[in-house]
Amino acid sequence: MLSETVKLSVIIPIYNVEEYLHKCLNSVLCQALREIEIICIDDYSSDNSLKVLTDFSKRDKRIKVIEFKQKQNAAMARNAGLIIARGEYLGFLDSDDYIDEAFYETLYKKAKQDDADIVKAKRKEIYGDGKFFIGCLNDEIEKSRFNFTYEWQSAIYKASMVNENKIMFPNECPKAQDTVFLNRCVLMAKRISLVDSVFYYHRKRENSLDGKYICLDYVISALRAVGLILKELNKSGIYYEDKKLYIYSYNRTLQTIFHILYKNESDEAKILCARALIKEYYFCLNKDMLDNIFQYNILKLYIKNKDEAGLLAAFKKYNTKRKLIYANTLGLLRNNVISGISRE
Repeated sequence: MLSETVKLSVIIPIYNVEEYLHKCLNSVLCQALREIEIICIDDYSSDNSLKVLTDFSKRDKRIKVIEFKQKQNAAMARNAGLIIARGEYLGFLDSDDYIDEAFYETLYKKAKQDDADIVKAKRKEIYGDGKFFIGCLNDEIEKSRFNFTYEWQSAIYKASMVNENKIMFPNECPKAQDTVFLNRCVLMAKRISLVDSVFYYHRKRENSLDGKYICLDYVISALRAVGLILKELNKSGIYYEDKKLYIYSYNRTLQTIFHILYKNESDEAKILCARALIKEYYFCLNKDMLDNIFQYNILKLYIKNKDEAGLLAAFKKYNTKRKLIYANTLGLLRNNVISGISRE
């Protein structure tokens, strides 16, 4: 029988992952932290994922299964889990990923020790050939909590912070909803703690935002996510508390548009990115400060003049990020030379 005290609720959305689901669930069931509930939401899978879930739930009563009767999306699945979660903290696991045995116990103990709203571990990226990569995001978060823009599954979140601020996953950008959820939590968190001793194992997949290519639907969803994040940053009041921190965070999020741009080669994606770049630039609360740190001076005139056609032509001309950086560097060098001659 499930203990009355639930220290952690683990929310797992599931869709057609029969191949990976056993390893995922076993890694949660074997956790050293026993006072957990495992909320699995099957998003109308067409393979045997639901049967796997049902079999596991018979073995361990900590597993709760929610079955969608029609296809939804990961945002709605995670929100369904949030609604019924009873844990003091919340954890999120993708159904093809897995975690160290001490993962949640380590994070929970750190959370209680520090009274932290978020505690983040490290993440290992697992590639198809068995190779892996460990990033250094924790070091960046030490410098600023606003560097916590990805690896969101490698953390746990205080449920009271999430519930009191009504933080949910947005349905309007289903393919980038996790980024918006993370941003909302980071904005509201009073304390973020870090641990480097345990790992979340993340399988690299096709058509993810950190992959080589994304489809047009993902471009649209990701750009909506950028807009939501910047809108909420503007509303947060951070600008009036720390203008430098605000403009750093705004610029960093704005640069995501260039990350999206070079993941899809279609003209449609380029046009959408051009429109988003102009729109979000003009929503900035201090465009003069943004101009001072904006990375691509070669594009500023197009943005300032709201010249979508000019931006589109530039994106076609500099059709890789390397070409854009190179052209921008040449432009800066040329300007410096001309400025030096003028001073003489």
